[in-house]
Amino acid sequence: MEDRIEADPRLGEHRALVPEPRELVRRHPLRERLTGSLIRALSAQGEQAAAPVVFEETGRHLADEPGADPSAGLAAPHQELLAAHPSPAPVAPPARPTSFAGRAEEVAELAELLRVTRLVTLTGPGGVGETRLSDARRDAGRSRTA
Repeated sequence: MEDRIEADPRLGEHRALVPEPRELVRRHPLRERLTGSLIRALSAQGEQAAAPVVFEETGRHLADEPGADPSAGLAAPHQELLAAHPSPAPVAPPARPTSFAGRAEEVAELAELLRVTRLVTLTGPGGVGETRLSDARRDAGRSRTA
């Protein structure tokens, strides 16, 4: 049965590519060869996210029952999947804003307004620096009180 399940995709038999091995793995969770076939079938069907879950579940069953790690035969399809679909490279966090430069007059005006009122609304078209101006005022207030 395992030979046939492995051969079916190579022979163009895709009708039971996932359901049959999934059911057999459910019934025989320690059969690593079946699990490898299921991992390959899931990957072939575009279910790459489900394949590592199957690998991890089988690894847990193996550790619980005979106390062994997955064999090289089971690790191979898992590694093939990872190589075919690598994780995206981590993205660096956004750079910390630099100090606000060139608008000392606006920062002073904002500071004066905040001394006499509780709420000041900064408006302008997108990209002219309202947020940076408000951050500069907040940072300036922090440095004086610290």
